Amino acid sequence: MNDASPKPITGRKVFIWLAGFFLLVIIMNIIMVYLGNQSWTGLTTEKAYDKGIKYNDVIEEAAKQTALGWSVTIGPVVETRQQEGTANIQLAAEVVGKGGETLPGLEVSARLTRPTSEGSDQSVDFSSENGRRYSAQVALPLRGQWDVHLTARNSQGTYRVRHRIHIP
Repeated sequence: MNDASPKPITGRKVFIWLAGFFLLVIIMNIIMVYLGNQSWTGLTTEKAYDKGIKYNDVIEEAAKQTALGWSVTIGPVVETRQQEGTANIQLAAEVVGKGGETLPGLEVSARLTRPTSEGSDQSVDFSSENGRRYSAQVALPLRGQWDVHLTARNSQGTYRVRHRIHIP
């Protein structure tokens, strides 16, 4: 018969196991902090406090925009040339007044931003095709999702709209 009795748990074994456990937790925390700092792109809103104070101005501007009664339709997005990792697109927008009338002297521009990263933003001015439809040729450095921040303005007022597009 084999009488193998288990080794007794000593204070030294408990200390080694406890120290090893906390050392593992500390190492994992350091790794997670490092990875978190490497992937953080920075602040998402510049001067957030100032923008918060001026929020009533934003509400007033939105009311003026609603009173204009303009309608803006963005799309469809047509890819004009395919390249690996980049996209050359034809971006179109239709802007009409309250009753569907053409708006004279309209200037249309847009800022294209990536919702997931910084550094690839593009600004573009649209040219009028027929007084209602406006288009612009844009060379995007990356495929994927883009936010189109379109601004249409003339002597009657300014209309802003944001629309998300996807370039596969």
